[in-house]
Amino acid sequence: MTRIGAVILLFIIAIAAFLPAIREEMSWLWADSHDRAADFETYMEDWPNGRHVADARLKYYQRTWIEREKSKIHQAYQEASSSGPDSDAEYRKQQQTRRDAFSWMAATNGDTLQSYQNYLHQFPSGQFARQARVRINALNQNPHP
Repeated sequence: MTRIGAVILLFIIAIAAFLPAIREEMSWLWADSHDRAADFETYMEDWPNGRHVADARLKYYQRTWIEREKSKIHQAYQEASSSGPDSDAEYRKQQQTRRDAFSWMAATNGDTLQSYQNYLHQFPSGQFARQARVRINALNQNPHP
């Protein structure tokens, strides 16, 4: 064997010796750069005794948790945004009840004939309509308290 042949053989042996370490490092760089749970899982499966297995395990659990939380948020958003006619009707009913209560508070704060009449004009069959009529009758009977 010539000197050049020996050098080439030594070079091939050196590359072969370092090839698994290079492949492992490339696998880690791939997983770390993509930063996804599946890639860290692949690294751990391919290199169970690899140099970065502890980091891969930690990042795998972190990414799995994050992906699961994102999925829950996405699902909740989808459920909230896909409201059917029943939930819209319920929302409008609740909104109307809040407006009724707010208008009644405004009427009682003003405590005038006009404020109660305004309430009845807005909510003729509202939650406090009977009380407004009673108060209007009382104010009509005694206009100057």
